Amino acid sequence: MQHKVVVSSLVVAIVTALLIVGACGCTPKPAEVTDVVELPELPELPDEAQPAETTFEWTEAPTIESIPEGTIAGMINGQPFEAKTVRVQKRNKGPQLNISDGVPDTPTGSMSKDIGIDLRFPLEEGAAGEFTTSFEDKKDFDTAHAFFWYPKSDGKGSMSVNPKWGAAMEVTEWTLEKDPDNEDIIGNVKGRVVITFGDDEKSWVAGSFDTIYFE
Repeated sequence: MQHKVVVSSLVVAIVTALLIVGACGCTPKPAEVTDVVELPELPELPDEAQPAETTFEWTEAPTIESIPEGTIAGMINGQPFEAKTVRVQKRNKGPQLNISDGVPDTPTGSMSKDIGIDLRFPLEEGAAGEFTTSFEDKKDFDTAHAFFWYPKSDGKGSMSVNPKWGAAMEVTEWTLEKDPDNEDIIGNVKGRVVITFGDDEKSWVAGSFDTIYFE
């Protein structure tokens, strides 16, 4: 649609015509519009802004290069997942990455009624390194294992899911230094990870972390 704007000459013409009518009682001819400015059509606004979509695509053979930017998030049991707690725990069989949407009372405290993922990974304590495995790769259960859990619908406990899985993990920095305020915390770990599962919903999590190492 085009909008027309009449300049001030029209106003002057109308005022002059009214004065003439008042003076002689005659009816003047309508003033001619000589100056017209055409405005461009207004652009249409989108109905609603859409959220950005993740660039990660589920796969049976995840790679370090496929890990998207940002903190750990994903889809678990068909529902969007966002990690609120990420920790690395020292265990007898090797270090274990714990990812959860719960928040413990203390940095090393336990959680309940949360959705979470555990990944036991075969990397050397205190050193940078990489670990990659696909669904079909053979795994040593004692040093490499992943599973996830979520609350049961009846509210009585959690459902543990142990399907086929694949993972890619990069530790860029792993310091060993006890926290003077918490004797359980013995260091800090930085890196990124992706874990995919072979359940019907094709669950996965991926992202970066900078977290405590505790025992």
